Amino acid sequence: MEELLKELGYTDEQIKAILEGMTNKKIYTSGEENIDLRYSKLKDDFTAKEGELTKANELIDQLQKSNEGNEDLQTKINEYETEIAQMKEEQHEKDIENALKFELLANKAKKDDIDYLIFKIKSDKDKKIEIDEKGNLKDFKIDEIKKTYKGNFEDESQTLVDVKKLGGEKSQETGGNKEPATMLEALKDKYMPNEDL
Repeated sequence: MEELLKELGYTDEQIKAILEGMTNKKIYTSGEENIDLRYSKLKDDFTAKEGELTKANELIDQLQKSNEGNEDLQTKINEYETEIAQMKEEQHEKDIENALKFELLANKAKKDDIDYLIFKIKSDKDKKIEIDEKGNLKDFKIDEIKKTYKGNFEDESQTLVDVKKLGGEKSQETGGNKEPATMLEALKDKYMPNEDL
C-alpha cells in the first residue's frame, strides 16, 4: 500500500496520515486475495456449525430426560457432553488466534513471526485474551506488544535508501571531461579506460 501511494506521488507525511486514518476507521489491507469473501464464508460456516451444535445439545437434553433410568445411555450422553464442551473450547481458542492474527497483521507484524507472537501472547498468564460475540479482541493493548516484541514488527522509522544517480562525480580516468551516464560506462571507465565496448 505504501509503495503504491509513493508511486502515485504522495509524500511520507500524507502516506502516514492515510495509513493511520485507515487504522482508526478499522480499514485494513491484507496480503490474502479476496479476504472479505473468504472471511464471510468462514463466518457462515462457523454460524452453521454453531446451529448444529445447539441442535445436538437440545437432543442430548431430551435424551437425558427421557432415559433417566438407562445407565449405559446416560454414560454415553455424558461422554458426548464432554466431547462437545471440548469442541467448544477448541473453537474458542481458534477464534482467539484468528482475532490475534488479524490484529497483528493490521499492525504490521512480520508475517513469518505471527505464530511466534500468538504463542508468546497466549502464554502470558498475566493477560487473559478475550473476544466479543463478533470475534473482536476486547481490551487488547497492541502497543504493549509492539514495544515488547519490537523486532517482530516492521520498522516504521526505516528511512528509504538514498539513491544517487550515476555520474555524480567526474571520471578521473578520462581527465574529468566525461561523466558516465550508465553503470556500463562507469565500469568501463574504471576497468577498461582505453577500450571501446
